[in-house]
Amino acid sequence: MLAYLNSVILCAAAASALLLPGEESVGTATQRKSLDRASLETMSRTLLGECGRCGDDEIKAIGHVILNRLKSGRYGHEIADVVTYKRKGVYAFSTWDPRWRNEAAGPHVDRSKAFIRAWGLAEAVWQEERDPTGGAVNFYHPASMKIRNSVPHWAKHRKGLRIGGAIFFR
Repeated sequence: MLAYLNSVILCAAAASALLLPGEESVGTATQRKSLDRASLETMSRTLLGECGRCGDDEIKAIGHVILNRLKSGRYGHEIADVVTYKRKGVYAFSTWDPRWRNEAAGPHVDRSKAFIRAWGLAEAVWQEERDPTGGAVNFYHPASMKIRNSVPHWAKHRKGLRIGGAIFFR
């Protein structure tokens, strides 16, 4: 009996580890609370900076990458940590790299139509149950690569999923 209870406790702990901040497990369902304003703004700015001119499906897919990274815990435990994560001095989301001039990090972007659109899409991603990326934690835009036909080292020899103009990887 004790072994059974320990396995139930371990299963419950493992399941709770897969919850995002703001989620609660209720029976077999997961309920998401609303995202705090600062996190929603950070996510919206990131989506705008990464692909503000892309289609809704691609923007939402990138939003899911942010949530998948958050859920994994390997890139930080807050959205701000996830989107400003650096490895070997390289930002995962170029929006936050100070070497790049990016309007999404500017002080007045929150008044733009593009930001309002990104905000709405960030809210939608937060509430969505289905992840169109299948759990992706990486993506890139082939069209934005400086050298034609270049591929990031982490994407070489891996099959990705194309959504819009981006390719997503688990």
